Amino acid sequence: MAEKILFGYLIDIKDYQLFDNILTFITPTKRFSCLSLGSRKINSKNSRNLFYGSKSEIIFFESRNNNKLSRLKKINNIDQPNWSIQNKKVLYLLNDIALKTDFVVNETYLFYEKWLNYLKEGIHSTELIILLILKEFIQLTGLNIIVDHCPVCGSKKLKTFSFKEHGIVCDYCYEKNEKYFSLSITKNLYFLFTDQLDLITNNKKILNQLTRLLNEYITFNSGIKFNLK
Repeated sequence: MAEKILFGYLIDIKDYQLFDNILTFITPTKRFSCLSLGSRKINSKNSRNLFYGSKSEIIFFESRNNNKLSRLKKINNIDQPNWSIQNKKVLYLLNDIALKTDFVVNETYLFYEKWLNYLKEGIHSTELIILLILKEFIQLTGLNIIVDHCPVCGSKKLKTFSFKEHGIVCDYCYEKNEKYFSLSITKNLYFLFTDQLDLITNNKKILNQLTRLLNEYITFNSGIKFNLK
């Protein structure tokens, strides 16, 4: 195994055997996993640097065999750990996106870093940032949602969102066997996709329902389901 150094972010930690972890990282050039020996021990130096959302220097022995894991030597935090974001749903969503999507790696890395920095700035609520992330993910995957006219007939008299038609449909084109979304959900979906963020509600219940809608829409079209617990 040859020693290698990359810079990136830790996006997943899994326990392995008694004292070890399998760590997954995203960098500008690759997403990869490493076996971290002894990092579950109390006195492990590496265990003290395993933080989500902190840019790290990753020193590892790269496996030349695709069937074997690379082995972590040392991890150093370049950024100081930001304690205020460690348990944020946004951070776990970003990690999940970086793990489950197959964009070009550099695009995934830039997406991850952009929204991580946005989270650290603390401009919007957790609920709104999640919606903005899901919206951009949908657009990047070419699954854009039509909200300014009925995608079937072009009518401006809109009723509710349709998974089947990829947008907000009118009363005439709405199929009664499809799930119906309330006016409050439909209006806020419209505000989100027309970038009228100041008009989006602060009601967490509605925002969470809208989040579930977008997550279901992504799953319906791509098979990918993100963990938003």
